[in-house]
Amino acid sequence: MNNKKFAGIIGILAILLAAAFMLSSKKPSSENNNPQQSAQTQMPKFVLGSVVRVDGDKIFLNSEGEKTIITSSSTKLVKQVEAKDGTISLIESKLTDFKPGDEIVAYYSADPVDGQYQATKVQVIN
Repeated sequence: MNNKKFAGIIGILAILLAAAFMLSSKKPSSENNNPQQSAQTQMPKFVLGSVVRVDGDKIFLNSEGEKTIITSSSTKLVKQVEAKDGTISLIESKLTDFKPGDEIVAYYSADPVDGQYQATKVQVIN
């Protein structure tokens, strides 16, 4: 009888361990149904328009009304250049390279405040 009790206890322990393993490896439902994506998979935030003027570290942009793009020393400034074979490359740029009428796209991470966007990257696309 002792062997039967011992075998029964071992069987119950095995079932409990298997259940615990299955529960610990299952993702919580909040992770499976999370509408927010990680920062790596989110679409970039950007504003597209034409340069009105550049003043100091700010680019004034016409994009469904005037918007202000604020740059800093960490803002990446680039210009899109097309080679004769049709390939497009990006070259580093300076704020003085941005001229009225240039079509640009300004990328940002934080939501704008009062129509001002803190740019992480600004790219001339024409």
